[in-house]
Parts: sequence; C-alpha cells; structure tokens
Amino acid sequence: MSHTTERCATCGQEAVAIAMHVDGTDLVMRSCDNCDTRTWALGGAPIELDTALDEVGLRAGRRR
Repeated sequence: MSHTTERCATCGQEAVAIAMHVDGTDLVMRSCDNCDTRTWALGGAPIELDTALDEVGLRAGRRR
C-alpha cells in the first residue's frame, strides 16, 4: 500500500491518494479534506465505493 499527495479534481486543493495492489491491479482511493470528495479507481477506471469494497473482499487473500 502506498500514498501520494495530489490536487483534488473538484476544488484544486491538496488531496491524498492511497493505492493498493489487488490481484495485480491498482485500486486507488483519492480523498480531499477540503471539500470532502472521495473517489475510487480500479486500473485507472473510476468505480463506485461498493465496487471497490467488493474487489477487496473478493480478493482479500491475494493482496500484494
């Protein structure tokens, strides 16, 4: 798992991106404390929170 600092796509303020490899694919959560925006992406494609949770749950034993 790793994290980086980026700019929020909504407000332009500093945001954090946390990445985790799930079965060989990057799952990334981006979070902005300024405007409370949170987004998730799997392999670079935007996904909903429910999908992110399903991916982690389905592959819990195969995180790298």
